Amino acid sequence: MEVKYHFLTASTSYYNNNSFDELLKEENKYQGSIYWHIGNHKIYTNDICYIYYSNLPDGSSRILFRGLVLDSDLNHDNKVSICPDGVENDKYVKLKIKSVSLENNEIFNLHNLRDKYNLISKGQFSYLHIDNIKHKKLINDVEKYSNNCHHLKYVHEYFENNYCICEFGCKTFVEENGFHYIEKHHLVEKNLINKYIDIDNIDELINNKNNLFNLCPMCHKKIHHAKKDVRKKMVEFLYNKNKKYFDNSFNKIYGEKDVLTWLFGIYKCN
Repeated sequence: MEVKYHFLTASTSYYNNNSFDELLKEENKYQGSIYWHIGNHKIYTNDICYIYYSNLPDGSSRILFRGLVLDSDLNHDNKVSICPDGVENDKYVKLKIKSVSLENNEIFNLHNLRDKYNLISKGQFSYLHIDNIKHKKLINDVEKYSNNCHHLKYVHEYFENNYCICEFGCKTFVEENGFHYIEKHHLVEKNLINKYIDIDNIDELINNKNNLFNLCPMCHKKIHHAKKDVRKKMVEFLYNKNKKYFDNSFNKIYGEKDVLTWLFGIYKCN
């Protein structure tokens, strides 16, 4: 029988229980596999499911997992569903999953899935059977970027370590998606884009990842509102983390001052 491919959405903003915490518990309980709630759609053993996540900690929305169906059409009350409670006779599939290109969040994002891979249904993603011929490039690329060693525990640690820890070592509460809450801070603030509109690529420079830092809510407030000496130390600490980038990128702005002194002026702590 020909292997069929399926597209499953897993929006963390839609499902209260769609949490990596639940998935990790389930993967551990079932020796490396999970049960995924799919409604009444037909999926068979040895089919492949591509699982699309939105609202990830790095700000991306993309295909995150490739799942091999180990068993299908299950409806056991003792199986864990990570989606909301469904109607009677909803089905589950047992999946062995692995992550897809964690380090590059641009390949399988929403834009590319629509425009590059032609994966769209009535203007939005719901549940799709992937056409093996029409979506051949998508299938080939996902298979290429799947990585056997990137299972749930690794994926959780990847996001936690890279996107969910405050630059000053703080951790906050865990969100419903299973990750620690974090806020993004532009050291060179976004409101300066309009002020320095004549500088080439000022938008790209300010929105560059080297100017973005993960801060807990308390540190985010502190860097703006704490006493002057506290703010000064925080600004200098973040500047030194990407000093070369700041010096090379904003040298057209600061004139006779060095970049750090210019930053102190922005934060009114010089």
